[in-house]
Amino acid sequence: MGSPVLLLRAAIETLGPMGVASDVGVLVPLLDHISRDIRAATARALRDLCNTQAITPLRVRYAKEQTDQVKLAISEALRILDQCTTNP
Repeated sequence: MGSPVLLLRAAIETLGPMGVASDVGVLVPLLDHISRDIRAATARALRDLCNTQAITPLRVRYAKEQTDQVKLAISEALRILDQCTTNP
């Protein structure tokens, strides 16, 4: 059986492609998870949801994030979410 972090990451990675906008509320708290892999996966899932409600929490996390891997995922998510606002 996989570790709890791997199982959580797998769950997160399935949420984004499912496209359920209300999953933003489930995902946002995970931006503060201790694992950088969980934070990065969460940013990617929020990107895939294309729900602009994720923009502010992503910006807040980016401002305090210290891991380049996560900052890159957040930056990409913000770029995509900006396109979601201009091309609904």
